[in-house]
Amino acid sequence: MVEQGHITYRLRPTYYSPSSRTALAESELKYEDGHKSRSVYVGFAVDEADMSSGLRKAYEEAVGKTGKAPLRLAVWTTTAWTLPANAVSVLGL
Repeated sequence: MVEQGHITYRLRPTYYSPSSRTALAESELKYEDGHKSRSVYVGFAVDEADMSSGLRKAYEEAVGKTGKAPLRLAVWTTTAWTLPANAVSVLGL
C-alpha cells in the first residue's frame, strides 16, 4: 500500500495543553476567549474479573481499609455523544 501511494507520512504538529496534560484538537485552538465546553462525569462499573493486576492491587488495598464496595471508574469527557461506544478506559497507577 505504501508503494502504491495509499499511505503517506506527513509531519503535523500535535498541540498539547500543559494545564490539562492532554493533546488538543485543532478546533480547540480556535475557541474565543470565555468559551465554555460542556462536559460530563460518568462512573463506569468495573467487574473484579476485568481488573488489571495493578488495579486489583489498589482495589484490594482500599478494601482492606474501607471494606468491600463496588468499584466505579470516574471518567470525564467533553464528547458525551461518544459514551455509548466506549469499550475501554485507561488508568495509570
